[in-house]
Amino acid sequence: LSEAGTGFNHRAYLFQPGKRRCVMETLSAILRDRNGTFESVFNSIAEGVVVADESGHFRFFNPVAEELLGLGPVCAGADKWSEMYGCYHLDEHTPYLTDELPLSRALAGEHVTDEVMFIRNSRRPSGLYINVTARPIISDDGSSQGGTAIFRDVTEQVKRHEQDCE
Repeated sequence: LSEAGTGFNHRAYLFQPGKRRCVMETLSAILRDRNGTFESVFNSIAEGVVVADESGHFRFFNPVAEELLGLGPVCAGADKWSEMYGCYHLDEHTPYLTDELPLSRALAGEHVTDEVMFIRNSRRPSGLYINVTARPIISDDGSSQGGTAIFRDVTEQVKRHEQDCE
């Protein structure tokens, strides 16, 4: 009997000549389709989406994230993110420290909601304000698998608020 008690021995089936290859090809096709679907969904989201693994290496960066930040994923640790992307506090002059960055905080297990940052770099010389929400990615067994940050341009709202306060 199988482990599920159905009378079907899955292990014996997989080790029959040609069966394992067929199953593996089917599973690979399903995974390719799922990955393609997930990528299509992330690429169609109107906000920037960035995913990093537990080591801080970027695993996904959608086109909106690249557009807003002025550049895509970089092969550098989290300690270089602030400098490379030009991450500043609202005063537009004080750089974020590594452990202050929303995605770094998410990688450390923190939930960050609606943090406004100023981004200015060589590809975004006039800068823009973004609203960032970041969360840790936790596996089913409770271990950390990385973090995700979702952000959008809020420059108009910040400028309008500044004008209203004057």
